[in-house]
Amino acid sequence: MSALAGKVKSIEFYNALSQRIYYENIFNISDIKVNVSTFRKGIYFIKVNFESTKVVSSKLILN
Repeated sequence: MSALAGKVKSIEFYNALSQRIYYENIFNISDIKVNVSTFRKGIYFIKVNFESTKVVSSKLILN
């Protein structure tokens, strides 16, 4: 994803109530990994912010 849109600036996770439950600034990391094992089952929304001001959003479902 980052190769297509530039360098990743930050990543955020939101729960189904639109509450931000995770935020991380990214500094020179080419392989971003987030441990979601502590998240409850449910639907989450991921927001990836790029230095170019582009934003990519995705949905994550944990069963």
